[in-house]
Amino acid sequence: MRHLIAQPSLLLLIGLLLLGPRGMADEPAAKRPSAAKQDAPEKQTHKKQRQRKRNTKKDKQKERQAQLEQLIKDAEKVELFDAMATNQIDVLVVARNFSLITLSLRNKTKAPLLVQAPEVFAAIPTQKLRADQIARQARQAAERFGQQPNGYRGRFNPGRGQRYGRVSQIPQGLGGSFYTSDPGQRFADPPETKSQSLDSSKVGMESTKELARWLLLPGKVVTQPIPCFCLEFGKPDPSPRIPYQLRPLEDLTRIPAVREVLIRFGRRECTQRIAQLAAWHVANKTPWQTLAQVPLPRNAAGGGRKFSLRELQAARLLTESLPSARNGMPNGLNRGG
Repeated sequence: MRHLIAQPSLLLLIGLLLLGPRGMADEPAAKRPSAAKQDAPEKQTHKKQRQRKRNTKKDKQKERQAQLEQLIKDAEKVELFDAMATNQIDVLVVARNFSLITLSLRNKTKAPLLVQAPEVFAAIPTQKLRADQIARQARQAAERFGQQPNGYRGRFNPGRGQRYGRVSQIPQGLGGSFYTSDPGQRFADPPETKSQSLDSSKVGMESTKELARWLLLPGKVVTQPIPCFCLEFGKPDPSPRIPYQLRPLEDLTRIPAVREVLIRFGRRECTQRIAQLAAWHVANKTPWQTLAQVPLPRNAAGGGRKFSLRELQAARLLTESLPSARNGMPNGLNRGG
């Protein structure tokens, strides 16, 4: 025993063996570095790296925005139909159905173009345009020879038969507005909102007054889906296989109320279904009783294949609120329907 006391180092070793890891329990916590403090420098480094990435991304976005603004500033400003007439752009129209077209624009020049869209447009079957051209040429020829213009009995005369290729079987003409900038808005009602009311043609959508513009770089193509409307009730539905051409609305109809309905929809003052009912009524004098029975194609019947009573009432209120109706102008309204 005396020998063990003489060797304190040995006693210390024996004590450590007896106590084990608990011997360190009484060590002050301040002397032991915590796991959080050990990870702090690494977390700080990751935080700085993420901040640098965010700053780099913001800088790139600002740079791209500045480049875009400079391109817009330097680009030649042209109106859509003027650019088509001067052969500056190519325009391709694909009619998906009576409620949606796909519009493709290609810049044929060697300089960037900023193309400004008009308020409204028409998409007319190429076959109809050719038929109109033939009929016009026939009338001019008949007038030169002193004959009655309506004596023409050509290939496209509807009295010759009902086979496809006659005027009566040419697909319907379409119309639309370039105010509409939401390609996701299809032939369906928007969600119900508190601001919806049968006392108004508004449907609770945010109004817009901005017309579409396209920045076209040399040789580049821009494609955009655009909602549209059938303006020739009773004619065959469009198809992507049938070629269409983009034209001013006046080439299809000169009824002021049709233009007003299209603009109302473009500014999101009514749904596409309500605007279609109003367009049929003012463009083709289709009675409301007939429209109530119209079955819609499955690929365009987002809100049901039949129009509801609510939609018919809203469409009627819309037609009665048009400026041409209030001013007593001829607008195609069939008030007896």
